[in-house]
Amino acid sequence: MIPLKSCEAALERYRWARLVFTILSQPLSIFWRQDLSMSKEKGPVPWNRRSWTRINQPWSKKWVKAMVLLTLVLGSLHGPSMVYTHRKALLDKFTATTFDHLAPKEKQSLTRKLWKWEDSTESAVDGPLYLRQDIWAHRHEWKPLGSGSEGEAFTYNNTVIKIYKTAHHPFRNCVPAIVPEMRWPTEIAATLVLGGMAVPQSFQQDTAFLPVTDYFLSPATETQSPKWHFLTQFLPMGNLAKLSKRLHDSDHSYNGLELDMIFRASMERLLQALGRMHEKYDLCHDDIKLDNIWLSGSEDLEGAKHWILADLGNVRELSHPYHFSMLWSKLNNNLPDCRANDVLRLLKAYVRFLREAVDDVATFDMQFFQAQEPWAQLFWSTWDAAQTQRPVSASADADGGLAAGPEWLVPESSAACTCWGKAVEYLDTNNNFVPATASPDTPTTMPVKLVYHDGHYHTAQVTHEDGQNEHQGGLWQKTSEVWDQILYGIGSVYFKLCGR
Repeated sequence: MIPLKSCEAALERYRWARLVFTILSQPLSIFWRQDLSMSKEKGPVPWNRRSWTRINQPWSKKWVKAMVLLTLVLGSLHGPSMVYTHRKALLDKFTATTFDHLAPKEKQSLTRKLWKWEDSTESAVDGPLYLRQDIWAHRHEWKPLGSGSEGEAFTYNNTVIKIYKTAHHPFRNCVPAIVPEMRWPTEIAATLVLGGMAVPQSFQQDTAFLPVTDYFLSPATETQSPKWHFLTQFLPMGNLAKLSKRLHDSDHSYNGLELDMIFRASMERLLQALGRMHEKYDLCHDDIKLDNIWLSGSEDLEGAKHWILADLGNVRELSHPYHFSMLWSKLNNNLPDCRANDVLRLLKAYVRFLREAVDDVATFDMQFFQAQEPWAQLFWSTWDAAQTQRPVSASADADGGLAAGPEWLVPESSAACTCWGKAVEYLDTNNNFVPATASPDTPTTMPVKLVYHDGHYHTAQVTHEDGQNEHQGGLWQKTSEVWDQILYGIGSVYFKLCGR
């Protein structure tokens, strides 16, 4: 049995403990009641998360929302600005070509109204092999030759008939001395100036540009409106792309030096033609490639040596706005000077022609990147001059030739110049360098660079630092190119929908 005094002592201790607890818990109960009232008015109090989850806290969300909003605002302002920039570049591209440096005879050929169908049944060139009325009367017998975004091509009676479309490529130039204003293809005007009218019998041996057989605006029919027709002589030998294939498939195994000795004079004649085009007429071709260099001779090796330039629809004067636009320099990767760009594109096309015609491609690639042959030295010396922004002249290149010796082929600068490549590269259809099979001396896994020093070109291994710089620059360039292509497409759609 527990004594009464002990029970009373325990009860007293309990009372004192309860009093202390009540006193200490009073502030907490007041704070708890206030917190409950605030939670009912403002919602639940967020849980205090750990430091690594602070981005989900309300103050962090506000900053994230602000940054997203700022990005959207800047993007909404920058996007239309870039679309406007690309649309302006398109407008520059489709600006008319001006022909300011013409002789009186050439001006007269542009202002003649032989293209009119209703005023004259006489064609621009009438002869025993061609009559305009005969061509038009047998239009249902025309054989399709090809089709593209600019138009369709047909052939009939040794004549090529090109019919232009305006859906994707509006005409840039106005027909001279015509009121109200009427437009026609730039190719017709440029070919009249540079190629002239064709001689009915045959091509003249000094012809460097494809001459005009006839040109007219067809009469309207029940099914179609009047369309521009451009007629030239049919060339059965084709272009350089077909010639290179025939040489490669022939029984004889050609090498680069042998082909260069056969066709170097042909290429130099084109360089001289470009020189006259640049200096006399102040014009640039802007579209030199294998498909635009044609053979006008007979169907043998000797006839294959006569090359002429065709497809002059992209001819523009030196000061044309397109030559200073982002489409010219950034998207198409052209040189600032359109004359130097023409020369380099011709040399690229020539090297590609040699490569596609040779039998041993690996040896050709090694000779090309080590500049062991005169044709390779000619290319790399011109490339070096273009990259270092030294003057590049078509006349100087044509006058240099093989007879000038290696002294002319060496760049003027004594400093080392570097031409980048992934082992061995070749030229694709757009005259751009792309990786190919490496030579035995240069493994594909070993990046190399071509270095010119002390009068010779040689390959050197790319250092780690060089590779890092090249990789970073290439990645940024590719990202920029993709973005520019997207904006170019948006600008093109806007251009087609809203017009000029």
